[in-house]
Amino acid sequence: MGGGGSPGSGPGGLSKVKIPASQRLHMRTISFVLALCLTFFGSFALIYLLLFADGWRAWMVTGAGLVLTIGAVWLYSDYFFDATQSSNEARDIELP
Repeated sequence: MGGGGSPGSGPGGLSKVKIPASQRLHMRTISFVLALCLTFFGSFALIYLLLFADGWRAWMVTGAGLVLTIGAVWLYSDYFFDATQSSNEARDIELP
């Protein structure tokens, strides 16, 4: 059993779906807001725990740092690393 599919399908039998430009804009906006929220809440929690909290545990700081790291990596990968037009066009290439 493999990932067959129709002759025009991509790897694993999945066909490539073209997403309209207006929907891509909405998806990028939602992605930006979620990444910004993770970054903001992670940094706020980390600053609060380290500077203002009377008693905190290591798991609290680790959790806040993890949320901050996930948000920052998400922002970097979506908006700073491959925000060029050529890399966006490279994603639309179908593999044989």
